[in-house]
This record gives sequence, C-alpha cells and structure tokens, in this order.
Amino acid sequence: MKIDHIARAQLLESIEALAGARSVDAIVQVLRRYARDIAGADGISVILREGEFCHYAAEDAISPLWAGQRLPAANCVSGWAMVNRQTVIIPDIYADERVPHDLYRSTFVRSMLMVPVGSPDVTAAIGAYWAEQITPHAVTINRLETLARSAAIALENARLLDALRVSERRFEGITDSIDQMIWSTRPDGFHDYYNKRWYDYTGMPPGSTDGEEWSGMFHPDDQDRAWARWQHSLATGDLYEIEYRLRHRSGDYRWVLGRAWPVRDDRGAISRWYGTCTDIHELRTAQDDLRQLNASLESRVDDRTAALQREIDERDRLEDTLRQMQRLEAVGQLTSGVAHDFNNLLTVILGNLEFLQRDAGQTADPKFGRRLANMKQAAERGAKLTAQLLAFSRRQRLEAKPIDLNDSVSSMQDLLRSSMGGSVQLELVLHPQLWPALVDQTQLELVILNLAINARDAMQVGGSLAIETSNAIVGTPQRPEEPAAGEYVVVSVADTGTGMSDSVLARAFEPFFTTKEVGKGSGLGLAQVYGFAKQSGGGVRIETRVGEGTVVKVYLPRVLEASPATTQLDDVAVAAMVPGSKRVLVIDDDSAVREITVSLLEQMGCNVADAGSGGAGLDLLARSDAAFDLVVLDFAMPGMNGADVARAIAKDFPDLPVLFVTGYADLTALREVGEDRIAQKPFDHAEFATKVKRLLGVDAGSSNVVALRR
Repeated sequence: MKIDHIARAQLLESIEALAGARSVDAIVQVLRRYARDIAGADGISVILREGEFCHYAAEDAISPLWAGQRLPAANCVSGWAMVNRQTVIIPDIYADERVPHDLYRSTFVRSMLMVPVGSPDVTAAIGAYWAEQITPHAVTINRLETLARSAAIALENARLLDALRVSERRFEGITDSIDQMIWSTRPDGFHDYYNKRWYDYTGMPPGSTDGEEWSGMFHPDDQDRAWARWQHSLATGDLYEIEYRLRHRSGDYRWVLGRAWPVRDDRGAISRWYGTCTDIHELRTAQDDLRQLNASLESRVDDRTAALQREIDERDRLEDTLRQMQRLEAVGQLTSGVAHDFNNLLTVILGNLEFLQRDAGQTADPKFGRRLANMKQAAERGAKLTAQLLAFSRRQRLEAKPIDLNDSVSSMQDLLRSSMGGSVQLELVLHPQLWPALVDQTQLELVILNLAINARDAMQVGGSLAIETSNAIVGTPQRPEEPAAGEYVVVSVADTGTGMSDSVLARAFEPFFTTKEVGKGSGLGLAQVYGFAKQSGGGVRIETRVGEGTVVKVYLPRVLEASPATTQLDDVAVAAMVPGSKRVLVIDDDSAVREITVSLLEQMGCNVADAGSGGAGLDLLARSDAAFDLVVLDFAMPGMNGADVARAIAKDFPDLPVLFVTGYADLTALREVGEDRIAQKPFDHAEFATKVKRLLGVDAGSSNVVALRR
C-alpha cells in the first residue's frame, strides 16, 4: 500500500511538473525523473520519434540500456508501439518476435511495457523494464498511460511554444529588417511592442514609450491633433492615418506618416492594432519646396506675363509711332512735291508780275498798278503757304545759327501784343541762365507767332497767353514728334483756351487738318512747327486738357555758346548792271521758269544761253566756243537732276561756278553747298541778283567752287 501511495503521489507531481515544462528537453527530464517510480520498474527509457528512427533520449535503470542511441523504428518495440499507437505488454522478451533479441541479450531486461505518447500523432514513447519475467499490473499500465497522456499534452504545448518562439523570431527578424518603425497595441490602444527601428530612430530605451508615453514623442503643435485622431480610430475601428512631426534621436523633429489598422477575431472584435511610422521628412520638405517653387513660378509667370504685356504694349506703341511717322513722311513727300510745283508756278507768276510792275511804272496808271500789287501780294501769300508746306516736310532750307532765345522772344513782344488784341493777357517767362540754341531765327519767329495766333484763336472770350523759355534734359521719346534723348532749349506757348481732345491731338500735326471754320485756318500751323522742330534737330510736345488749355513745347538743340550777332546784308538793287561780257547758262526743264530766269539775267546785262535739260546743258557747254562764267541750274529735273549735272560740270569745268535754283533743297545732296549758291523759288529778284553778281565776281563773295556730296 505504501508503494502504491508513493506511485500515486509521484504521478500527481509529474503531471504538475509536465504542466510547467516549456520545452522537449524539460519534458524528457520530468519523465526520466518520475516514470520509474510510477511504474515500479527496474528501469525506464524516454524515446522520441525522429522520422524513421527512435531516439532513446533519456533513461533511469539499474544498469545502462540504450541512452543516446538512435535505433530503426522498424527494429525496436518502441517503434512498433508508436507506429501502431498501441501499448505493448511483453512478459518475456525472448518469447515475443517484436523484440530484437540480440539488442537485449546484454541487458538485464526480461519483461517490458511500452506506452506510446501522443494522439493522433505519436511523437514519443515511455518504456518500463523489469529484470524478472512478470506481467505488469493493470494499475501500473493505467498510471503509465496517464503519465503518457500528460506528456503528450506537454509535448504539444512545447511544440506550440517553440513554434510561437520561431514565429516571434521570424516576426522580429522581418520587422527589424524593414526601414520603418513598427508598433503594436492591445485592443484598448496600450502600446506594448516597438521594433528595433523605433528605438534606433528615436534614441529612446526599450520600454520607455510603452502605454501612452509614445505621444510625448510628438511635436507639441501636433500632439492634440494626433491624439484625437488615435482616439477616433480606437472608438470606431477606422484606419488610423496622419502626418505629424516625431522627435528624432538628434533632437530635431522630423515629419513621419503614422498608420495603423486593426486585426479582428472570428467574432469581429478587435484583438490587436498594428501600426507603422514612415519617415517622410525629405518628401514633405520637397513638397514644401515644390509649393514654394510653384508659388514662385506663379509669381514669375505673372511677372513675365506682365512684362510680355508691357512688351506688347510697347510694340503696339512703336508700331503706332512707326505708322504715324510713315504717314507723316508720306504726307511730307506729297507736300514737298506739291510745294515744288507751286514754287515753279509762283516763280513764273511773280517774275512776270515784277516785270509788269516795272512796265506799269512807266505808264503811270494807278489803278493798274494797284491791281498788279494785289496780284503780287496774293502770289506772295501763296509762296508763304508753300514755305509752310516745305517746313512740315522738313525740306525748307534752314540757316541755323547759335542764338539767345530770350532775345528773340523779347524782340517779338510788340508784334505779339498787337497780334493778340486787348482781350488776351501776354506774359513772358524767360529763364535767366538759358542755354544758347542752334536754330534759324527767322523760322523760329514765324513758329512762335504761329503758335501765339493758334492760342489766341483757342481762347474765344480772351484769356492768358504765356511764352516761356527753359532748359531741358529729356529721355527716350514716346511719340514720333518728340525729341530724341539729349539736352535742349525749350520755348513753350501756353494758353487757357478750349484744349484738345484725344482725337484732335492724334491728328494735330497733319497738314491741312484744322478745327477752325472754313476760311479761318489753313491747317498748316502745327505741321510747320513739327517740320521746323524736326529739321532743326529737336521736336515738339503737346500737353493739353479739354476745357483747361494747351501747352506746346518746341525743343531746339543746345549749343555750348552763342556766336556773335551778325548783320543782314542789304538787298542789291537790280538796277546795278552786270558787264555784258559775262556769259550765263540757264538749265531748267520748266520753260516758263526758264524764260523768267533768262529775262532777269538779261535785264541785269548778262549774255544768257539756256537749255531744257541737264544733258542739253552739258552739250552746250562742251560745244560753246566762248567760256561761260556762271551756270544757273534747276535742282529738280527729270533724268539728270541738278546734283548730277553739277558733278559733271565740276569734273570738266572745275572753275565754273553753279547757282542752284529750286523749289526745295535736297538736304543730302546739297548739304555742303553754301547758302549763297542756292536761290529759292519763287525768286526775290534783289536776292537773286545779289547771289548772281557775287558768283560772277562783280561783288565780293565766297569761292566759286561748288562742293557736292558724291
């Protein structure tokens, strides 16, 4: 009874020991310790199945058996028991064919009991051995099978634990190899796992961020937002996803993407949360940089668009300016051609009128004389009109000299006051340190008078007219009539009249354009101002506002110092005759003009020959037996013009002087020709006679050699 009591106690103790065993080795040792006492045997073996072999892992016997050996399962009783899942009872080992007798002859064993361990998969066996031939009692068999059943459970638990450890090691290996921070929580959100990457990244010791301590790693500005999002996911089971700044081991905060998703059991309840943290700092920084770049690009695009718009506006302005310049140039060419033809007609008319006046003086008919005077006055008005046309087209011959504009304006006070009338108050504002200007004084005075009259007409009920002089340094012009960049002397004419509208201002410099009533204006006033200013090397600006008045500023080129004042030569009377020995050749394609010119020269006492073209004139020079003393040459002729003929004369007759007569002067071809070698049509007879006599050497003059541009 005492042995039975001990065996029962050992069985209970072994079952408890097996319950706490966590490995196969621990289970084998528990079986080795308790199985012999429980069976009351002379020896026991603990056998583990390893494929086709039986491994005798441990034993407790009165003498050594097979501990540590691996025997083929087909040749041993333990193998038969495990394969057949049956307990084997052998009272006499030598009487049972399942026993490999040779293996047992060297041992004490005569009878045995072999119990398989495990169901349905048998993984082990417990063998009990006796030195005498006995049949184990049923109680002994039952106890040993009970021990085997407990061992089977322990082995399965050990296997599961071992599989769990392998799985954990595999999981840790995987999570630690990923370049992401991985964490896991219980269903309530308690953080209890972080991979190695988390601790490497944050620099925190393991376990220090368990529970809710992880939120202390967030940037203070992100904590409330991240915590609220996590609580929402715990309450709803929704995916947790948020970008926030996490403290790096360097102490800096870096942007990370936090994500977590729940794992649910078969009932749908959340059993665990698994999450990741991915460093996106470079990406987030790049996105911020990209946003800034996009904003910068948008700003640059806006700036470039504005610049392109300015360029388009500038191009449109330049195109408008070019069109205006081309328009004015075209009108200028037209008016210069018209003026040339008018001057030819006026030359004939005025020449014949002077001849008629001379003849009428002999008849002493006052009425006829008055009519001739009226006709001459009308023709001279026509000559003045053509002079204005030539001024606009910038083909008027100007004699520019350095002058003091203050003196010029002051000398015109009486003329201006009488022209303005009593209803207009005249004021002169003269700059005390005015620069000298390079300009034709006569034309300048006409321009000032013209502007003053225009201003008077713009002030229908009287007003104030101010003429001001000043110095100016101007930049790039914005309109074709404005001067180029540089230094200028300015004369301004300002009125308090009606002003100009934009449409009127746009056409202000067009010839024959006027807002005055029919018969009260030719439309050439501002056109003449424009032509004079441009030909002088300056320009014009108009400042105006409807209902308030207009300021016209004429810009004239500055010179460093004024030249001494010169006195005008007195006209030479036509009556002063030229010796008849002087031979003069007249070349002009217009027969009427040629006849007047020949008549004038003959009245002066010259011996005159004439030709109707340049070629005919050169032939006459070449064939003439007697030398000529002067050639009076029309500049604008078909075929060979005056410049071509003059060059041919200079080549073959270098000492023969030439006097050009022209309705306008080509500034390029006659740039180097002196004023005393040019006679403007229609002729002033006294001036024409003076120039002829000087070139013939009858009066003191300049050199007879005519220099022409080639």
